[in-house]
Amino acid sequence: MKKRLLIILMALVLCLTLGFAVACDPDKPGPNPNPNPSPNPPSGDIPTQEGKITLYFTIKNVGTMNPKCSYYICGSFFGEGTGWKEGNLEGKLTNIEGTDTYYCFADPSRATPGAGFKIVIGYNETSGVDVSQQGPFWSNEGFGPWPAASADNTIPEYEAGATSVFCPLNYDPAEYSDVIEFDGSLGDPVPVTNFRLRVSFVKGQLDPDKAVVYILGGFTSWANTPADERIIASYNEDVSEEVDVWELTIAEMFAKPDVDYLVVVFPHGLEGLTPLDDDGNVADAATATVWYYFNAEGSDAIKVADGTANMKTAVTSSDNNQYIDLAGTISEAYVGTPAKGLDTTLVGEDGVLDMNADQPTVEVSLKVKFASAVAADLHVYLIGDLNSWEAVEMTANADRTEFTAKLTMYQRDAAALLSGAKNERPDGACQYKVVLATGAFSWEDTTRIDIGCAGDTDGGSEVLVKQGAKNYGQKGFTVEGPNELFDGAVIELPA
Repeated sequence: MKKRLLIILMALVLCLTLGFAVACDPDKPGPNPNPNPSPNPPSGDIPTQEGKITLYFTIKNVGTMNPKCSYYICGSFFGEGTGWKEGNLEGKLTNIEGTDTYYCFADPSRATPGAGFKIVIGYNETSGVDVSQQGPFWSNEGFGPWPAASADNTIPEYEAGATSVFCPLNYDPAEYSDVIEFDGSLGDPVPVTNFRLRVSFVKGQLDPDKAVVYILGGFTSWANTPADERIIASYNEDVSEEVDVWELTIAEMFAKPDVDYLVVVFPHGLEGLTPLDDDGNVADAATATVWYYFNAEGSDAIKVADGTANMKTAVTSSDNNQYIDLAGTISEAYVGTPAKGLDTTLVGEDGVLDMNADQPTVEVSLKVKFASAVAADLHVYLIGDLNSWEAVEMTANADRTEFTAKLTMYQRDAAALLSGAKNERPDGACQYKVVLATGAFSWEDTTRIDIGCAGDTDGGSEVLVKQGAKNYGQKGFTVEGPNELFDGAVIELPA
């Protein structure tokens, strides 16, 4: 007995010694950056479904979770078509009883490593709200990881053929955590019924018999099918003799302190337009969204946002059977027509949309720097929403370590950049990347090198250099001279 005990003790000492040696060996991988990994059940306990991959998470709520609410994952891997499904009920997460583990099933061809997602609290089927109002509650009222902790969260790498993958909080390597933490939930929903939204336009600019005006947003869980009557506003000639008014009636939703929304206008309607998908290919008209028509061949569609993001308004119980005049929230709005490369801006502060007001432009130089000279046989391009995703070849300095692109930008966008502020235009957060290619830029070029920022930082940002690098929002631009910008990152090229 004593001999057996001695052997066990010696084994324990040996294990501890080896463990200490491994932990101290600088050539060995470091510990999990999360010091308190979550108690996830073993993979065998994770439900699976044929033809699907199970995404599972550890979610803790340090506040109180209303039973009328659930957690929803939003991403591009649910429903028809590509793009974010921000109101899709398929993303409701299911809890494994007795654990902090939640899961959902997704299409493995779309829920691929690197695919982005957000997790948001929203009302579920027990809440009593209409199904159109169930799902993610897009608000940032001090609870949940959205937007900061989920803004660029991605599905981690997993082996081909895997049936499940654990998704930690990895949007920022410095704040990696196995646990996605929420602080509180939503209160019980307060229904608001039969209220009407009003949008005003300069008299005579739109033909009521042709124009189509959409109001998309949290009023209808971001429904975006062109024929969906819930988002199509109607012309009301009886409201005013000074302006043209379009109205949209919302049958029922629940009160929200802020409701995100956008106004999308097709001055000549949708007839004759060919919808294009996210890659510029002809889309299936049966599944195309408003955004596909917005990007359609020949479209003169106009999108109205507040210059930094979606517009916001409040819906309260006092709005029952009342009008909400959106003029107050769009009086400072930015009006964009990216399909034609023209922008307009609002005049005055009365919230009346002027579709014909031109916005002045300014020329801006944007510089990128490399740690070593770029080979003479390589072309360097800048591409992104700074220049409507048109590739611009950059000009090199004498030693080919600095490259500059000259961009004609709308003065409002340029002012935001030149102040060092993050520029979030209605069509995305100042996304761009630098591309190295042996010839003319082409999306089909599989040999090109894409360079994108690995995070949203105040300069000195980590850089990703790889094929298909993700584009990220930038902030903290360095102003190096009159209308001259530097993006804050010195790029190390691979050998």
